[in-house]
Amino acid sequence: MYNSYPGVGVNRGANGVPDYLDRRKMTNVFSEVALIGGMDYEVGMEGSPQRIQGEYVTPSFFQVLGVRPLAGRTFTEEEAVLGKEKVAVLTEGLWKNLFARDPNVVGKDIRLSGTPYRIVGVMPATFGIPGDDDVRVYTAFAFTQQQTSDQARHSNSWGWLRG
Repeated sequence: MYNSYPGVGVNRGANGVPDYLDRRKMTNVFSEVALIGGMDYEVGMEGSPQRIQGEYVTPSFFQVLGVRPLAGRTFTEEEAVLGKEKVAVLTEGLWKNLFARDPNVVGKDIRLSGTPYRIVGVMPATFGIPGDDDVRVYTAFAFTQQQTSDQARHSNSWGWLRG
């Protein structure tokens, strides 16, 4: 789903948090909507960190795509709150490369750009959005008060999914 601003020649614009919140509350066309944004992280256990691509997503993201985790779980609504959002869902590839498929990875921490995130799940190798094949980790999207304000209505920086 995209915003359209034909008066200024933008036919396919990104979305803002207020758009997401409005559409989630008011839509009855889709069973759920999700908001996503891209983020690069530095990650590493020992030695030199490597840069990986990630996405911060609303908890509804996994519901929209309808794929269950290989291990653990996905995000809860409570984790989409500032102060509780430091949780991560790994891709199977990152789990394999960084944790050697450790069956006890859920509950461990991973440092993303120096910040510890609690691993809550691992998604299967078949999971992903076409065109975002390089995504290796998902983190919970928690909105700031500024992002939810009416002044942020035209701060269109995020993409949409609907299901």
